[in-house]
Amino acid sequence: MSSFSFLNNTKFVKLFKNSLWLLFDYVFRLIAGYFVSIWLAREIGPENFGIYNFALANIAILVTLSMVGLQGLGIHLLVEKRENEAKNLGTLFFIRISAAIFLYTLLLLFCLIFEIKSIKIQLTLLMGLKVFFSSFNVIEFYFDAIIQARYKVIARTLSYTIRTVLLVGFIVYNLPLIYLGGIVVFEEIIAVVGSIYFYYKKSNISIFSWKRDIKLMQRVLLDAWPLVISSAGIIIYLKVDQVMIVQMVSSEAGGYYAVASKITELFNFLPPLIITSVFPILIEAKKRSQANYEFKLKNLLRLLILTSLIICLSVTLLSKYIILYTYGEQYVEAHEILKIHIWTLYFSYIGVVLSRWLIIERFTQASLVRNLLGLTINVVLNFLLIPIYGAIGAAVTSIISLAFAVVIFAFYSKKTLGFLQILISSLNILDIHRDLKR
Repeated sequence: MSSFSFLNNTKFVKLFKNSLWLLFDYVFRLIAGYFVSIWLAREIGPENFGIYNFALANIAILVTLSMVGLQGLGIHLLVEKRENEAKNLGTLFFIRISAAIFLYTLLLLFCLIFEIKSIKIQLTLLMGLKVFFSSFNVIEFYFDAIIQARYKVIARTLSYTIRTVLLVGFIVYNLPLIYLGGIVVFEEIIAVVGSIYFYYKKSNISIFSWKRDIKLMQRVLLDAWPLVISSAGIIIYLKVDQVMIVQMVSSEAGGYYAVASKITELFNFLPPLIITSVFPILIEAKKRSQANYEFKLKNLLRLLILTSLIICLSVTLLSKYIILYTYGEQYVEAHEILKIHIWTLYFSYIGVVLSRWLIIERFTQASLVRNLLGLTINVVLNFLLIPIYGAIGAAVTSIISLAFAVVIFAFYSKKTLGFLQILISSLNILDIHRDLKR
């Protein structure tokens, strides 16, 4: 019975329940979001769906930049110095709202230079108001710090449910596209109101009692700047192709690409799901034996590579039927993009292992180089290929840039070359045969 005593540990139970709430949030959003997205895409058509995703991509970049890399640092600060909660949250909020004002002003100026009367610009500006309300997300750092995710999950689930109902209403009543911007902003408002309510209920502290500390703000920003560059690089890398296709080709092409990328994204949950369970085992193996550590790492790579190949081959062969039976005949052109875009999973799955390897090897500063390398290749190739090949060019670019972020990045240093050697060994038939005999 003693081997199961950890189950009675209060902290373990708390962590387990917290994880279940986060898992529920992820699954709920994935299922509800995907099916409503399909319905919306079918109803509004490729052109409007392209405009909608163009605006969403821009706002995803805006909100990520406004976070100023604070998520991990914010939680760490709140755990470490709980006695200064009002000052810490006030300082974090001041940083976020200042960034929001600055970034939205830039967005406004940028849009004024271009077509202010264009629906895609109007939709982007309306959705952009979300950045101000998202500044209150520092409250979610508080819930993470006290391991009480259920409060933020309840608030987010409520707001997401209301958003889903409003989207159904938008579809049923065939409302103008601009209403979608209002729905995005309203969802954030509901989430913020819910978070503020639960924060006050849990802490008995009003947000009006928050105070900012200039010295603390300077210290936080000094620690945050590498994370800002890294997170900005990741989100721009993920969303820039959607923006560039709409700007350089057409909104319709953007709609086709959005559909293909959404299907690919459906399979992105697998590596984190597997690695979350395996990660502690890899850390323990590293402490005990380098050979055993590399053996486990190679097997993990083989599992993920094999999984990605099965998915990629299946989707490539069935791409036309997948598009027809989900998004309908009006999106049938997207199947040519999907055939190519799905192969990003191959390097993406390897990339997830690489990112965890960098953490275990205490070489996380190299992640910044890796992200910037991928982003640079992505943007440059998009500029070259999108005008010639359209959305298919963007799909090819995604594969090449991900390959660069894994293979070419490995030549960054002698240390990163070690990962490339492990990767090559994991693919070597003779090594596979030898490892199977172990």
